[in-house]
Amino acid sequence: MPNPPNRHMHRVGGGDGRGNTDINSAYWKAFVMALQTRIGGAGNDRLFYAAAETNRSIPASEYIPMATTNEFLYNEADALIPLDEPVYNPGNGGYCAALLQYLNLYRVTLTDTHDHDKADKLRKEMTDAIAELRVAKSAALKAYNEDVKNGITAKGQGFPKWCEQNDPSIKALEETMRTKSALFDACQNGDGVASNLNTFRNRVNDAALGAGQNPGICMQCCPEPIGDIAAKIHTPPGQPKPPIAQEPDVSASYWRAAYVLDPTYRGTMDRWSSNFEKSSAHNSINLDIQSAMNKSWKDLGYEQVAAGFDASCAGFIRVGASGMETSKYESAGIEHHQTGVSMSMFWKEMQLFNVKRGTWDVPNVRQTFALPAGHAGTGLGKRAVPTQFLCASGFGLKCVLQGAAKKAFNEAWERQVASKGAASVRICCFGFDACAKYDKKDEQESSTWEYDAASGTITINPTPTFGNAVLLGICCSVVEL
Repeated sequence: MPNPPNRHMHRVGGGDGRGNTDINSAYWKAFVMALQTRIGGAGNDRLFYAAAETNRSIPASEYIPMATTNEFLYNEADALIPLDEPVYNPGNGGYCAALLQYLNLYRVTLTDTHDHDKADKLRKEMTDAIAELRVAKSAALKAYNEDVKNGITAKGQGFPKWCEQNDPSIKALEETMRTKSALFDACQNGDGVASNLNTFRNRVNDAALGAGQNPGICMQCCPEPIGDIAAKIHTPPGQPKPPIAQEPDVSASYWRAAYVLDPTYRGTMDRWSSNFEKSSAHNSINLDIQSAMNKSWKDLGYEQVAAGFDASCAGFIRVGASGMETSKYESAGIEHHQTGVSMSMFWKEMQLFNVKRGTWDVPNVRQTFALPAGHAGTGLGKRAVPTQFLCASGFGLKCVLQGAAKKAFNEAWERQVASKGAASVRICCFGFDACAKYDKKDEQESSTWEYDAASGTITINPTPTFGNAVLLGICCSVVEL
């Protein structure tokens, strides 16, 4: 499977942070406003982030429990979100970077543990135990040789066996020597802290490297044997047996979302994933771009958001080609037109699902690996920690263009067709990177788009992020690290 294209963080804002300075930012605000109508607004204690440029991962089959795909990621990965990014791509390194920053400050030495006296005491006890064992063994060996010489003990019996029968103190002294040596080694090694720290640091570093290849909720993991899992899952009476899932090519790596979903509302992951998709409901909402133009992020509840550069400056809808990085996609130009553009989102079901924090919890680590005086904090300040995911099934985006906006998009599209061919044209909208529907080669990975040139309608159908659901947003709580 080919690696997904590089991801780039996109913050929104620009100018004085108000939408009327940048029509492009207004589209992002309209997107967030539409999602907030489903989950409520943001605030200092409850932040909501639109999950831009994160939705590219392998969907889990309804027959294969997601928890079986990669336990390491589900148990130990998480993300931290800076508080000044209202529309956020969770690809900033997350817990991995935060933990490494902290753990790399930590050094285990006898000076840190103040165990010089203990080490000296244990060294003497170990040395004495070794000496006592040496003297006892020398005496026992002499007695053993005498017994062999006098025919009391058969030579083939061996010295260890003779000691068991004639001098059990040797075994006790050996145990004492091993215990004393282990205690001394542990003290020298911070009583195991340094060894644990090194292992812990290596694992976090490996995870950070994997996450860095594809920022966001997706992380690279190794293929696992899953060929026989589907056959073992109970099939309801009257239902056809599920197809056997094929084991991935062991030479490849694949991508999987690095969070634990707690299916509070649906019994099991498989059940909610399947039922979520099979719902007959149909919902939609228009993006109110005109209202968003007069909103600031503060108006939307983001008190702590700083007005930064406009990171979506490449265009609200961008057009590129297969193999290009999304940052190099061309702006379609439609964001320059305040009229002639209408945008809506549609879905079957939309719900909030609880998410667990990873076991790599910075406050927890601070307790386990306490820094010496002068390094009490992590220097990371406050961060937002995900608590819920907003997911939708049957989700899609529809953009209808008219007049100058339609003309601008057609020109951008035709330039890519002339350059790369129609089959290679890709569209990126709100971070959903989609290939042409008729050119979809990877059933597990690619979002798709369709364009009706006559009506000027662009339809984008994102690939699922979790099971059959697309991740749209992240609800967070604020923590002090």
